[in-house]
Amino acid sequence: MLTANLPGVEERELIFRTRCAAGMLNWLVLSPIGTELAAMPTEQIERQLIPVVAGAFHGYPAVGR
Repeated sequence: MLTANLPGVEERELIFRTRCAAGMLNWLVLSPIGTELAAMPTEQIERQLIPVVAGAFHGYPAVGR
């Protein structure tokens, strides 16, 4: 699915981006803000986190290519 939405991005880079996004989410859950997130309505969490995760996947073209 990511390959279809991010044409031209190599599989290794998609794996890296997936791991980065997962790491960010993991940090949020385990950090003190995780308690705050748990108390928020789902819609607010989505509104705040979806752009962050989407940005991690979309990224910018690699420098020096």
